[in-house]
Amino acid sequence: MKYYLIDYENVTMVRFDDLIGIKKKDGVIIFYSESCPKMSLDMMFYITQMKLKYKLFKTAVGRPNSLDFQLSSYLGYLIHKSDKKKDKFFIVSNDKGYDCLKEFWGEKGYRVERIGIAREISASAKPKTLNNRQRFTSAKPVPTITLAPQKPSEPNNETATKPEVVVQNKVTYAEISKYLTNRECPSQIMNIFNSYATKQEIYREISRVIKDPKLSGKVYHKLDLLYDKYNKQ
Repeated sequence: MKYYLIDYENVTMVRFDDLIGIKKKDGVIIFYSESCPKMSLDMMFYITQMKLKYKLFKTAVGRPNSLDFQLSSYLGYLIHKSDKKKDKFFIVSNDKGYDCLKEFWGEKGYRVERIGIAREISASAKPKTLNNRQRFTSAKPVPTITLAPQKPSEPNNETATKPEVVVQNKVTYAEISKYLTNRECPSQIMNIFNSYATKQEIYREISRVIKDPKLSGKVYHKLDLLYDKYNKQ
């Protein structure tokens, strides 16, 4: 039997076909918290259709690495009652810190692997369905205008070529990831940032998504440099 332990704070874009080799009656254990998006209906549909054994564990926010510790602890619990020759365990996360579990249990003869999800949300992508925490108004961010360098004047003193105007009004996933960790839901914060024109609106929506006041305030202030760059008032 195979067990898939999903760090849903870290891989919110996980899809059913990411679960390598999954078959009927395998086990899916999902660890999540309030600070991250809810699970998709597609995932739950496949879980029930394939008659998978599944569990959901909700972890409290505001405690550093609490989800990691609970997932690691539950892995040990499963291994304790497993069949070393028949059972295999997959940790679904991009967090390479879990690799130490693979090495630790591998030395003892248990099969533990980590599945990383390389997929990212593009900056232009828009959510197809919105829940109550993702209600975006029609407010549009004020564009930032960057002037490309002018070409040198020609010898015949003709009018110089007009500079090209490049409009940059959306922060990219790669850029916002420089400021936020995977646990701070950069994809969802990116959508909020690109959907509101003022810092007050951005802070309000971050607070709706991340219920812990300390964590939401921390995420908001991490973006200070981006507010000026994208003219957030």
